[in-house]
Amino acid sequence: MIEERYIFHLTFGDAKEGIALLKEAMEVVKKDCGLSQRLLSDISGESYTMIVEIIHENENNINLNTTYWKLSPNLEPIHEKFQKICRSIERELYSVRIKN
Repeated sequence: MIEERYIFHLTFGDAKEGIALLKEAMEVVKKDCGLSQRLLSDISGESYTMIVEIIHENENNINLNTTYWKLSPNLEPIHEKFQKICRSIERELYSVRIKN
């Protein structure tokens, strides 16, 4: 199992709008792709941080998901709004192994 995290650093004062836009985007992705996602937020410190966690069954699904987020016409209007309030983005990948 692979955990993919997108870490968004938002401009000060835009947490409410950022959370709403990310929730809207996650609903579109869930409807279209059925991915397991989770939104985490930290609104303290020098910038507001939002994290979207996505769980993939295998490595092949990661590229499909990344392409969907970038090219989906359903996400384009959300992406345009979010781009205005986002200062930077980081991406992290974790391999999760469960021992029985």
